[in-house]
Amino acid sequence: MSAYMLYNAPNANPYWYYQLLRWLVCFTAAIVAYYAYQWQNLWAPWLFGAIAVLFNPIVPFHFDRRAWAMVDVAAAVFMIAAAYFAEPPIPQRDN
Repeated sequence: MSAYMLYNAPNANPYWYYQLLRWLVCFTAAIVAYYAYQWQNLWAPWLFGAIAVLFNPIVPFHFDRRAWAMVDVAAAVFMIAAAYFAEPPIPQRDN
């Protein structure tokens, strides 16, 4: 859902949409960063930690509309990529 909202963000949306987007993307990115760290993934905790900070609703970053459009699309691509590439480790069986 976060990726879909990010792809839709460059379109004309009401103000509440962008406020909801910040909360949802920040939360989603923080959760992905946490689990990627637990799974000992090398790239995902850093990337999604940065996305969580960038989209945080408490102390927001202010960019112009074109810059946010690029950031939104890039974050959506990263979230979709994480769905395919950030996998939990395969548990080792004790024989």
